[in-house]
Amino acid sequence: MTSTIDHRRGSALLIVVILGTLAMALWGAAYRATHDSFTVENFYRLRQEREELTSAAVVRAGNLLRTGRPPKERCFYVTELDSGWARVEFERSGASTTWRVEATRATAADRRRYPILPDSFAGGDGWGPKKKKEEKEKKKDKKKD
Repeated sequence: MTSTIDHRRGSALLIVVILGTLAMALWGAAYRATHDSFTVENFYRLRQEREELTSAAVVRAGNLLRTGRPPKERCFYVTELDSGWARVEFERSGASTTWRVEATRATAADRRRYPILPDSFAGGDGWGPKKKKEEKEKKKDKKKD
């Protein structure tokens, strides 16, 4: 009879160890799945915020390019939008009227470092609606004389 009791004690310990290991594995899988779902949800939320911010900034920059050329070959500005601050980069690419525009979320350092996006590029560079209007007025004045 003593041999049967010793055998049961060893089996009980083995069953407790196996069940404990299975419980820890199940807990680990559940924790990992929950963590992954939070991470993925946060990723999608941040991507949507970036898309809204950058697309609005690029649209604003594109409308600004209709008024004239940026003052330099490559320049940076910051602009405030509904969803935050954006840094806008203008860089000439190839032809004189071709520009590459890139927008990213602006940091606090960007806001201190770069000027605010102007309302218009027209005026000082000899290109844009203001300058064209002035040239038309000059031609009219010459015709009158």
